[in-house]
Amino acid sequence: KQWYQRRVAITAGMSTVTPKVLKFKMIVIQPREADSSDMSEEDKKIKGMIGDLRNQLREVKEEQDYMEIRDNAHSEINRNTNRRVVIWACFEFSLLLCMTIGQIYYIKRFFEVRRVI
Repeated sequence: KQWYQRRVAITAGMSTVTPKVLKFKMIVIQPREADSSDMSEEDKKIKGMIGDLRNQLREVKEEQDYMEIRDNAHSEINRNTNRRVVIWACFEFSLLLCMTIGQIYYIKRFFEVRRVI
């Protein structure tokens, strides 16, 4: 086997400070041996169609993997947003409850009748 070294440069100069996930997939296709001399024209055509189908299935699988990654990222954003909304709603509820108790206490003191003996 031969090993090849590749360098990839990725810049994120215009990007935000949020973390990024990069996914690389390298497919190395080995050339097939030319043993098709004894194959009929129809067999060659079928073999070519099988190769095309294999490539299309690989592309569909890669697209599904990509969509799964996107779905996971968006689900995480959705869960975080929902958690923040619930926390904010609980804070608002506790604040309103404290204000209500304070107003009731204030009004009771305001209308309290004091008698001087």
